[in-house]
Amino acid sequence: MLYNLSNVFYYVECYDTSPFDRESDCTRFGYLCDNDVYYKLMTWQCPVTCGRCSALVLPTPRTGIFPNGTCTDLKGSTGHSDCRKYVILCRDPRYVSLMATECPKTCRYCPNHQPHL
Repeated sequence: MLYNLSNVFYYVECYDTSPFDRESDCTRFGYLCDNDVYYKLMTWQCPVTCGRCSALVLPTPRTGIFPNGTCTDLKGSTGHSDCRKYVILCRDPRYVSLMATECPKTCRYCPNHQPHL
């Protein structure tokens, strides 16, 4: 998928996640895509099944690491961060870039922390 962010083009891979030892459960649980309780989880874990690949792309580049050395997790449209709920994605190669941007503190990507291994 091709997105244009600030006159820079980015290719974004979008795929459903799966546990390390088996196939994705996304098609099995696809009926939860629009359930209010599971909406965010399904968007993160099953964007292809739920048709939400574009929801994972930020409209403008941002980061939680500031020039003055401050490092914080970014807040979403709800006014709070969901980083702790998705900490497992810090180690997932498919999400490292997104998590480093959105959740550098939780993922320990800040200059004064060691990354999660």
